[in-house]
Amino acid sequence: RNSATAYGLRSISQRKHRSNIKPNTYPKHNPGRTLVLKCPTCGIRSRRSVCAAMEIDASFSKVWETIGSDRPISDYSPYVREGLKENWGKVGGQETAHYYNGKTVNRFIVNWYENEGYDLNAEMHGQVTRTELRLKDLGSGRTQLSLVVYPPHLDKIPFPIDWCLFKIMIQPITKKYLVGSLEGAKYYFETGEKVQEDQFGGHPALSAPKE
Repeated sequence: RNSATAYGLRSISQRKHRSNIKPNTYPKHNPGRTLVLKCPTCGIRSRRSVCAAMEIDASFSKVWETIGSDRPISDYSPYVREGLKENWGKVGGQETAHYYNGKTVNRFIVNWYENEGYDLNAEMHGQVTRTELRLKDLGSGRTQLSLVVYPPHLDKIPFPIDWCLFKIMIQPITKKYLVGSLEGAKYYFETGEKVQEDQFGGHPALSAPKE
């Protein structure tokens, strides 16, 4: 057993073997170039991912009624200027988000779980990003809303560099987006008021440039 294996790092041949494994719960990237970790927030053992969860003082039915409907996400997302949903509530439905910095992202439902959540795929520049949204009824009029994002891999970059970029850049930026989005949802469901632009702080990749 060599030192690399001892520290949990797989050989190139082992990683190639794992590349044939394509679980339905993960985006379409090469899983052979990832490490399997246990997320400290949600406890899910998964390949490279970023997740966040937040408790909301609102009933499960109230939250699902909005999240599971075609209500625009701009009502509860502080980074989205305009959000549109088409054919929502089933696989193939589309969500279009126009962010304050001018960027537009289209996401498509790939899995729909009634009264539980859904999975979305967004494709940009040939890379797929998976987002998983889940609700949990905590009882006493409280609901947990959680988000998990699986960012795409930089296939032309060696794995060690790709992993470092993920830890230093991609993970913090994605985490900030998830926490801000959850803060917006919490505010919307607890007050009934539409969230404002950058209400809980700006985002380096999605907020409009400041003069």
